[in-house]
Amino acid sequence: MPILGGSLRSTPVSDFVTALVAAFLPLFVAIIIPGFFFIYMGMTETYTTNSRRQLLVRALLAALVLAVLMLFAGQVIFDTLGITLNDLRVGGGIILLVIAVTDLAFGDTKNRRGGKKKDRKKVETSAADPADLPVVPLGIPLIMGPGAITTILNAEGQFGWPVTLVSIVVNMALVFVAFSFGPSLLRLFGPGTSKAVAKVASLFLAAISVARIRAGVTGMIGAAEVQTLRTREVRWFLGGTLPDPVWTRFEALGPPVEPESRADLYLVPAGDALGVKLREGRVEAKRRSAVLGPLAAATASRETGVVRATVEEWTKWSFARADDEEPSTGWVRVEKTRWQRRIEVGGGGATLEVSEVRVGDGVWGSVCLEAAGATDTIRRAAFVAGVQQWLGPGAPTLPADAAMGYPAWLRRVLN
Repeated sequence: MPILGGSLRSTPVSDFVTALVAAFLPLFVAIIIPGFFFIYMGMTETYTTNSRRQLLVRALLAALVLAVLMLFAGQVIFDTLGITLNDLRVGGGIILLVIAVTDLAFGDTKNRRGGKKKDRKKVETSAADPADLPVVPLGIPLIMGPGAITTILNAEGQFGWPVTLVSIVVNMALVFVAFSFGPSLLRLFGPGTSKAVAKVASLFLAAISVARIRAGVTGMIGAAEVQTLRTREVRWFLGGTLPDPVWTRFEALGPPVEPESRADLYLVPAGDALGVKLREGRVEAKRRSAVLGPLAAATASRETGVVRATVEEWTKWSFARADDEEPSTGWVRVEKTRWQRRIEVGGGGATLEVSEVRVGDGVWGSVCLEAAGATDTIRRAAFVAGVQQWLGPGAPTLPADAAMGYPAWLRRVLN
């Protein structure tokens, strides 16, 4: 079964290399070596080559220490301190913004440092001290920021710590090479060009910091907005594509309906009463809150078949994800194409859905009647209206042993 993830901790050399490339590329993109090169040059324009090299080594060591710490204890640290990646985005963004604005507003060292005029020469003399900038902001959060930390945590879950550790070291080596030998190219254009590049770099640094703060705040707000919905529903899963009588019935109920296709990630369920999925940047969880009994006998069609199922009530929650990274192990990809009809009833509504569902090479057809509303009375009225309109006489056979929710169906498929 196509459960995502899997361990690559004990693999042949060729598989290790494949995994290394898969772990290396996202981290390379997250570090953004080309984007931060000119920012680095602008911040170190007054440094000698030797001082710049010392600073770079210390910055890389700081970034490497943080990366390894996140690799082996990242989640423990977050849980212990009660912080999230959104908190890191906001904190790191504020640090970068202060540095960028200071450089743009004041420009040279003596105006930036302030103090008495007689003391400024001492300050300026020490400005090229490589101890000034290595840890913050060069090592953290420019080289090793929230995006890189997220990538490391995801890579460890998907590929294991050996592959992830090697990908970290390779990326740090690339940063060293690019930042060590790149400045020699910039010197060809003279000091005036270097200063101009430094100012432009500070402007882009300010923009990057604002983007990080915005992403962090948006993530915090989105995580706090939880939408809740209660539904009354019945659902059937039939092996293979949906039989012709189902399509005939659905098409006879109204005008043609345009299909909707999507792919969701479902957490492999441990029971039949709880389901979790990732859909279009949101986390959606549902819990079966009640089993209401069998579908009313009045829905039985003596002409073409019998509709039987157990009516269930579900409570659903939905909230925005803090990031767009795909999870690693323990999730299964479910592809769906669905057609829906809806009726409005007394402040609520009922939806009839037919869909084709794919998990790997397997195909299933699904039929669902779902009623939603603010109160139990509204949900009941909407559900009854949907049953009478769609599942009454003339409905195709939908057997009781095929009636189940998504968690129960996934457990049956994956087992």
